[in-house]
Amino acid sequence: MSGSQKLKCRRCGYEYPAEATFKYCPNCGFNVTEPSDAAKDLAAMKNKVERMSAFIEKFMEDEGYEFEEEEEEEEEEED
Repeated sequence: MSGSQKLKCRRCGYEYPAEATFKYCPNCGFNVTEPSDAAKDLAAMKNKVERMSAFIEKFMEDEGYEFEEEEEEEEEEED
């Protein structure tokens, strides 16, 4: 039994060597190179959080709040 790492097809569970270069599962034909739905959802969520953070930061600046800068100053004083 070899010590090489194995990957699994997300559709059928077929195990194949991590160094394999095929695009489709040899067992069921599923595209093994596309990111999973969970990975796509995570990327979309990160994008949404970044946009929301930028919006909130702009809103806070427009309202005269400077929370982020104050927190950074406090952290520097503690060090």
